[in-house]
Amino acid sequence: MPGSGEKQSGKTWLLLQHPRIAFTKMKAPSKMAGAVLKHVNSPDSRNPQLRYRVFLGKEIALGPGKVQLLQFIRDTGSIRQAAAKMRMSYMRAWSLICTMNRCFRAPLVASTRGGSQRGGAKLTSIGVTVLELYERIEKESLKATEETRRRLLALLKGG
Repeated sequence: MPGSGEKQSGKTWLLLQHPRIAFTKMKAPSKMAGAVLKHVNSPDSRNPQLRYRVFLGKEIALGPGKVQLLQFIRDTGSIRQAAAKMRMSYMRAWSLICTMNRCFRAPLVASTRGGSQRGGAKLTSIGVTVLELYERIEKESLKATEETRRRLLALLKGG
């Protein structure tokens, strides 16, 4: 598991990272997929956010950055343009895509090489489904935890 401050209590792991707060419950971090509910410092620290990360073993199969990359690929049809919108290199974007494609049962992104025919990228049908499910999980969990989140976030500095 990434980060510092890992603590073990029986077979449940709690991951804490500073300046972010992360919660996860997993039986065996290296063997079981799990989700992390994470407080991410937003550019406006008065508006903190809670986001999910889905782990498969020690790899982050899906999280906020990968979801944003998928959204930009869907919108632009280009890995290069999606990477530019996220201010990351093409190679970093490609690495994230390879991780996602490796973690899921089928690739999330299909691409064709550039050149004279101008290549491109698009989400596969499973990629579209994964993106929709992630967005649905976020929406439903935020609604279900509204009161608890309000109380937790009120304890943050400036809350």
